[in-house]
Amino acid sequence: MTPTILKPYESRRNIGLFGRAMFVSVLIAAAVLYGLMAVILPIKMLGIMVAPLLVAMGFILWMLPDTGGVQIARIQSLLVIYLGLSITWPNYLAFNLPGLPWITPTRVTLLCLLAVFVLNFSMSREMRDEARDTVSVMPIYMKLFWVFWALSTFAMVFSDSLTVSVNRYVNNLIYWMMIFFAGALAARYKGGVTRVENTLVWSTIIVIVFSLIEARMEQVVWIAHLPPFLSIDPAVIELVMDEGARAGTDQYRVRGPYSVALYFSEFLTMAFPFFVHKTAQSRQLRTFLPMLAATLGMMVVMYTTGARSAMVGMVVVLTAYPLYVAMRSFSSRNRSIVGSAVVYGYPAIAAVIALIVVFWRRAHVLVLGGGQHQSSSDARAEQWAMAWPKLASRPFGHGPARGNDVLGYVTPSGKGTVDSYYITVMLDSGYLALPVFLLVFLVPAFVAFKYFRTAKTPEMMLLAPLSLALINFTIVKGVLSSEQSIPLAFILIGCIVGLVWQEQHASKSVAVAQNGKVAPTGPVAPARPVAPLPPRRRFVPALAGQMGRR
Repeated sequence: MTPTILKPYESRRNIGLFGRAMFVSVLIAAAVLYGLMAVILPIKMLGIMVAPLLVAMGFILWMLPDTGGVQIARIQSLLVIYLGLSITWPNYLAFNLPGLPWITPTRVTLLCLLAVFVLNFSMSREMRDEARDTVSVMPIYMKLFWVFWALSTFAMVFSDSLTVSVNRYVNNLIYWMMIFFAGALAARYKGGVTRVENTLVWSTIIVIVFSLIEARMEQVVWIAHLPPFLSIDPAVIELVMDEGARAGTDQYRVRGPYSVALYFSEFLTMAFPFFVHKTAQSRQLRTFLPMLAATLGMMVVMYTTGARSAMVGMVVVLTAYPLYVAMRSFSSRNRSIVGSAVVYGYPAIAAVIALIVVFWRRAHVLVLGGGQHQSSSDARAEQWAMAWPKLASRPFGHGPARGNDVLGYVTPSGKGTVDSYYITVMLDSGYLALPVFLLVFLVPAFVAFKYFRTAKTPEMMLLAPLSLALINFTIVKGVLSSEQSIPLAFILIGCIVGLVWQEQHASKSVAVAQNGKVAPTGPVAPARPVAPLPPRRRFVPALAGQMGRR
C-alpha cells in the first residue's frame, strides 16, 4: 500500500541506504542530546528544549498547502466557550490526572482555539486577507499595537532571565495577540459581537449568584465540595481561605472565582457596562425586570469585594453611560430635548457627583478611601518611588515578566508585590511602553464612542459598553498589577475593530447602491437599514428611546 502524500509534495526521490542511515543517526543523536539536557538543565531552563520543536512546527506550518476557506464558525464557537470558561471557572482549579500536568477546561479550550486559528491562518490565504482587511480599518491603532509589541520584543535583550521573559512573551502572543485577531475576525461577521455579549452577561450572572451566596456564607462556596480529581494550587489555598479583610475592619471580601477580591473587582468593572446597557435597552417587562435584578445584584457584589476600584468603575459607568446615550441622541436628532439637556447640563451633573464624593463621608470612603485604605495608598507611593531609579538604569526595560522582581518591594508580611500595572509595564518594557500601552486601550474606547454616536442597529449599540469597559480597565490598571483580565480586554478591542469594519463596509455598500456602480469584489457585510430601532411594545421605557424622544 502506497502512503498518502499531499499533492504539492508528491515528487520525491529515494535517498538510498546511506541517506537513511544518516537520518536515523541524526534522530538518535538528537534524542540523546535531549535526554542529557532534561537531566542536566535546571527546571527554569527546560524551555530551551522547546525552541527547536517550535521552529520545526513553524517550518511545517509554512510548508502546508493553501486549502482556502475561513473557519469562522469554529473560531466564534471556541472564542465564546473560552470566554465563558474564563469567567466561571476558577483558574486555580485543575484536573489532576496521574502522569499529566494540571489541566483546566479554560486552557484546553484556548489550546483548541489556538490550533484552529494557526492552522487556518497557515493554510488559507483567504483568512490572512480577511484578517489584514479587518484590522486595516483602524490604521493608527494597529501602528500603536505593533509599536507596543516591538518595545516588548526589544526589552528581552536586556532581560537577566531570558527563559522567564521568553515564556511570558510566548504566553502574551497567545493570550493577547491571537485572542485579539480571533475576536476581530469573529466580530467581522454579523451576530459575532452579540454572541460575545450574551456569553459575558450570562456567565457573569452565574458568578453573581454564587458570589451572593459566598457573601452570606463568608466562604468560597465550592471549597468544601471539591471532588477528588480536582486539585488546588497549594500556594493559592491560603489566599482563597483568607477573609482578606482590610486592617481595622472585619468585613469579608468576596472574590468569586478569583483568588483575590481585587482581581474579581477588576473583572466586574469591565462587565458592569454590559449589564447597564442591557437593562437600559430592554424594551419588554419580561426582559427588563430580570436584567434590573441582575444589575442590582452585581452592584451588591461589587460593594462586597471591598475594593475602591469597583466603586470607581461603578461611578464611571453610571455617570458616563447616560452621556454616551445623550450624545448619540443629540447627534442624530438635534431637537431632542432630553438629549440636549443631558449634554449641556453634564458639567453641572459631574460637579454635583464630585461634590457628593468629596464631602459625603460614606461616598468618600467607598470611592476615594479612608483610614483603612491608607496603608495601601502609602505602599503604592513607595513603589513608585522605588521604580524611578530602576527605570533610569534600564530605560528600555528589564524584559517581560522581570519588572516585579526587579522592583523588589516586599510587604511587612514578607510577600513581594506590585500594586500598579503601570509600574510593571515600564519596568518590563521601558519608559515608552506605558503611554503606548494606555493608547492601545484608550484609542479603541474613543473610536467605539465615535461610532456609537451614529449606531443604528442593536449590535452597533454595543459599542457603548465596549468603550466603557476599556475605560474602566485602563483606570483599574493604575492600582492593580494583575494580568488576568487583559485577554478579556483584547477580546473587547477585537469586537470594536470588527464592528467598525462592519460599519465602514456597510456605508460603502449603501453609497455604491445609490451611485449605481458595481460593488467591489471581496467579502462585504450586507447593508443595514437606517431606520430607527423598533417601537416599544410594553410600558417599560428604553433609555435610548427616552432620550431620543422629541
